[in-house]
Amino acid sequence: MNPPSLRDARALFDEIENDAYEMRSDKVEAVICMPYIFLSDFDSEGKVRLGAQDVFWESRGAYTGEISAEMLRRLGVGYAIVGHSERRKFLGETDEMANSKVAACLAEGMRPILCIGETLEERRRGDAGDVIIRQLEKALGGISDSSARGKLAPVPVIATSTAAAPNFEDSLERTTSRCSSPWPESRVSVVSAFLLV
Repeated sequence: MNPPSLRDARALFDEIENDAYEMRSDKVEAVICMPYIFLSDFDSEGKVRLGAQDVFWESRGAYTGEISAEMLRRLGVGYAIVGHSERRKFLGETDEMANSKVAACLAEGMRPILCIGETLEERRRGDAGDVIIRQLEKALGGISDSSARGKLAPVPVIATSTAAAPNFEDSLERTTSRCSSPWPESRVSVVSAFLLV
């Protein structure tokens, strides 16, 4: 839910945009995921792309408070976070919901930022690999190669307390190679840095 005001949002956006221009790399795509209420106040055509902190899987209907992929796309938003650990933990978001959200984003030409990863408790039990495989297979189930090619970006590292393991990217690559999903590993881009605001 941060930043708390438009002024704070503008300061953060400007800072990230300046950093993005200083990088001068075509290989890095900077995306900032603002709260819904600020999205219309920013231009998505610059060096920094706009993303939403969540998306709903239905395009129309009586779903009070939800924001569809179509609504976001019309605002110029090209990305949406799907399956974030906080939504899973506090709001009961499931792998099946993540799958519906991924499909909704792709149907609108958006890029879902698919968050996958185990809880600290699951890691301590040694279940990390199984959790990641389950999340990938369920979130990507029924998604065709042609519609999703190059548009899914699991976010392996978001530094929150002890959640990030030191060799997480290597571990994720080994784990996804065991995934039986029809989605080839080479088409899943790993994002090593992501800023959630």
